[in-house]
Order: sequence, then structure tokens, then C-alpha cells
Amino acid sequence: MFDFLKKTHRITYASVSFDGTRPYNEDSLKILDTDRRKLFILADGLGGCGDGKLASQTAVDSAEDTGRESTGSGETFLKELFETAQESVTEKKENP
Repeated sequence: MFDFLKKTHRITYASVSFDGTRPYNEDSLKILDTDRRKLFILADGLGGCGDGKLASQTAVDSAEDTGRESTGSGETFLKELFETAQESVTEKKENP
């Protein structure tokens, strides 16, 4: 499908997060790097909106798991990724 992805490319990356005026950071970041897929996962913790760190961590953990297990691609894969992450956060909220 994407022939240019079959070539080997080296990507250098870094992450930086700015806490703003809060004494803590609720954002979460994970990088999935497998032979099949490279995925940068970022969730905003919504700065102080009740368990934002738990929600963002739950979302990235779920997205990482989905990224490892899913055989989907393109728009279908992204939809699966977002829906699974949202379901995980909702479930965590309802059953802490």
C-alpha cells in the first residue's frame, strides 16, 4: 500500500512536556517501535480535571496494546486505536 514505508528510514525523536503553571504533569506518551509498526502515542491529561494522569496513562497503554495486536492499517486502524483507548478510559472511570 505505502511503498515508501518499506524502505528503511532512521527517525530521531525526543519528547518535551511543559507543565505550565501546575506542579504536576498529567500528559502521557508512549512510543511503540516494532518490526511491523512505529507508533507515537500521546494523550493530554486535561490539566486538573480529576484523575487526568490516570486517564491519559490508561489511554496510551490501551493504544500501545492495540498497536501491538491489531493487524489493521490506515483509517480503520486509527479508528480502532481511538475507540479502544476511549473504551478503556471509560471503563476505568466506571470501575476504578
